[in-house]
Amino acid sequence: MQENKDYMNLSQPVKLSRKRDLGDLIQDSLAFIAQNWRPLFMAALTYLGPLYLIVGMFSGLFQARLGIDFNNPQALVDLFSDPVAMQEFSQRVIGWEFAGMTGVAIFGYVMTVVVINVFMILYKQLGSTVPTPAQLQENTLRSYLPVFGRLIGLMFIVGLIYIVGAFIAGMGMAFLPVVGGFLFIGLVVLMVYLMVALCFVLLITMNEDIGLMQAISRSFSLIKGHWWQTFGLIIVFYLLLMIATWLVQIPVSTVSYLGEGSSLIENKWYLIISGSIVSFLSGLLQVVYMVPINLQYFSLLKEDDTEGNSHLIDQIGTNT
Repeated sequence: MQENKDYMNLSQPVKLSRKRDLGDLIQDSLAFIAQNWRPLFMAALTYLGPLYLIVGMFSGLFQARLGIDFNNPQALVDLFSDPVAMQEFSQRVIGWEFAGMTGVAIFGYVMTVVVINVFMILYKQLGSTVPTPAQLQENTLRSYLPVFGRLIGLMFIVGLIYIVGAFIAGMGMAFLPVVGGFLFIGLVVLMVYLMVALCFVLLITMNEDIGLMQAISRSFSLIKGHWWQTFGLIIVFYLLLMIATWLVQIPVSTVSYLGEGSSLIENKWYLIISGSIVSFLSGLLQVVYMVPINLQYFSLLKEDDTEGNSHLIDQIGTNT
């Protein structure tokens, strides 16, 4: 009973490597963020902030070309409720602004994975002590390119699975609509399953010094018997992230809504500035989502009793 009281005390550092149920995962994730919010968000500001600012700039240019303010809820309702407008929108989506926004967003996602993972590994290596900026920088820069390459490989594999599945379901719809409908539902279920089952792949390639295909197999092994727990964790913190992002968007959305039709709102520079602000703050909030994923990974390593086989978990931080 005393152990539980100590665990509930925010003054006690969160022990990363311990078995947890869903309630423990949520509580420990929130405790870790609360205890380390300043260095976590300083790391996010340093490494994620510039990338998400660029994403926001591309987003503003993208909105300016389409003539739609994505921060204006009424404009989005009007768009999605008008089939003709939606068709015109879909035909105009692809362009250099969209390509730039998507490309930099991928760079930003990889940086989010790497920075938070390196932070938590160093935290563990240093005995529940916050890493120095120099330690974080060295290990982040060393890990980034390999992780980026493996993400591209993972995206290719998952994309190929989706294309094959969509083709099969489409053929089913063409010949037997009822069967095709069930195949499409099955494809959605499969993609959701893979989203959860593969959520540790990049962490594994970083921490266990193995290749992409081995990491995919390892992720399936770790998630076995813990899929629903991991799915619940993702849903809880994704909802928290969405709420926090929505709160960030309220001031800009209010200005966009009240000023609809004015020269200010239709100005390209307004869209670039508002897009950059929202994207920047939303990027910093990615910390809220990534910490629980990492914590679940450490918990499953502990339960699998293979933590000692993890090369990077043993070595990272010892050279800094």
